[in-house]
Amino acid sequence: SKLSAEQTEKLEKHEIKIYQKISGKTPQYFAFDTMGIPYVVYEGKLGRQYNTVIVAQQAIKFSDQKDSISRVSFFNCIDWLIKNHTPLNDSSILFSAYFDWTGYQMTSPWRSAMNQGRAMQAFIRAYEMTNDTLYLEFARKSMNALYTDVKNGGVSYIDSTGFWFEEYADVGAPQSRVLNGMLVVLQALSDFRNLTDDRNANFLFLKGVDAVKSTLHLYDNNGYSNYDINGKPSTPWYHKFHIDLLDGLYTETREPIFKEYMDK
Repeated sequence: SKLSAEQTEKLEKHEIKIYQKISGKTPQYFAFDTMGIPYVVYEGKLGRQYNTVIVAQQAIKFSDQKDSISRVSFFNCIDWLIKNHTPLNDSSILFSAYFDWTGYQMTSPWRSAMNQGRAMQAFIRAYEMTNDTLYLEFARKSMNALYTDVKNGGVSYIDSTGFWFEEYADVGAPQSRVLNGMLVVLQALSDFRNLTDDRNANFLFLKGVDAVKSTLHLYDNNGYSNYDINGKPSTPWYHKFHIDLLDGLYTETREPIFKEYMDK
């Protein structure tokens, strides 16, 4: 017989507890649905949630694998991205999160420049695998959302320092300016401009580089890196991630400041 919504919720909570006990994993972990699309299982009320960054990152991982199952799962993830965008304007699309994220005062639906960047990279992989320009168009429309300020429904803070691409973007929420999210978007813009020689990608990349150069010192915590502009220390994993991302940014730009902080 069909389970009621209450019974289904209880069963899912029970499954989560069993999985955590057997696997030893933390309260937040990844799993896959029957189509090979990843979702995140959060502790508490959030439960199972699909997340654009996770879907896109897994698509990229699938694209590196040569077996037929991974290829099918890759295109299932790409199809999920295509089905789960919303238009921002005639030339831009958004990938929103449909759950509250209290840590940064996000209320559903909220936006993320990191969603836009990782989706761009996944679409680039789809284009490279197929030569289908439809995927380049999705990558371009994902990128175009970076032109719109947070206050106007976009994902960027645009000021005299440049363009800051905000990982946690919501009207009325405090600015967090998360460093890894910003650097991931610059990585995506670099990938797109190197592939297409697109002038808009180059413009956005340079404006983003300006913003990071102007504010990178604010993330320095006596040689350790902070996660956001508000002084939240990075976990060891995110600290290493910052180093890797700065290494890539220095390789791309040869700006000494990026090597300076990478070495610190």
